[in-house]
Amino acid sequence: MERKCPKCGAPLEEGAMFCTACGASVKRCPNCGAVLDPKENFCSECGTKVSLDPSISAPQTSPKGYKKWMPLGIAAAVVLVIGIALSASSDSSSGTSTSSGGSISVKADDMINDYVRDQSSAEKQYKDKQVKVTGQLITKSQFSNSQNYGLLIGNKHMAGKNYLILVDLPSEKAAEANKVKVGDFVAAEGKCVGIVKQDDPTKISVQIQTDKIN
Repeated sequence: MERKCPKCGAPLEEGAMFCTACGASVKRCPNCGAVLDPKENFCSECGTKVSLDPSISAPQTSPKGYKKWMPLGIAAAVVLVIGIALSASSDSSSGTSTSSGGSISVKADDMINDYVRDQSSAEKQYKDKQVKVTGQLITKSQFSNSQNYGLLIGNKHMAGKNYLILVDLPSEKAAEANKVKVGDFVAAEGKCVGIVKQDDPTKISVQIQTDKIN
């Protein structure tokens, strides 16, 4: 059924709230959307009681109503994208980052802090992962149970425990170990074996196996 302006009789577009011919406001039934005479209190199509104020007599749903919500939809999509980006970079806020090759880059002190906060979570984050750890050489020695060299690049005493970050360098790489001196900056990339059991239960020794240091 063609809808006409009750004032000038010009045809109305579907869902129009104003007449394009005379500019008059169009009063509609809030239930079925039928065009009403401004003086009508009841819809002649469905019998619904309507307000005398044409500004509030628009239908509850409109075929073109989606346009009203498009800006909100776009804004929600932008927020979602930002949220994903922040989630993906959340490791960076704790001092860690993941390279395109999949290795985790972290400072020795930051790795220790992760273990101090929650050993279980830190083990899940680092154990059996490829990591690149950086720190200053505190001391170096050979392990008591092997000929490998241990380079201590992180050490912190917290709550009665001694947290250590040790680089495990094979014995055939003695020349590499001899290159660095206490206080030197060391970068080691390799497999993190996580916490290695010690005779002293207060020692939390996290070790990284590698055959090369920078």
